[in-house]
Amino acid sequence: MCEMLDRVEARGMEKGRAEGMAKGRAEGMAKGEDMIISLLKKLTPGSEDYYKALNASSEERKELYKKYGIA
Repeated sequence: MCEMLDRVEARGMEKGRAEGMAKGRAEGMAKGEDMIISLLKKLTPGSEDYYKALNASSEERKELYKKYGIA
């Protein structure tokens, strides 16, 4: 009986972990989208930083977030 309860508990824990990871991923994506939108709104289209933001690596984007007070 205990083995059966352990299996049920383990399945519940795994399901909870998967749901938590999916929710965390979705929240992270939403936050990232908000940050890039905020950055692009602060930049002048055609400016050097605007093009840099569009083509930046994650590290370069972090620097732009700092420079424009987003991060």
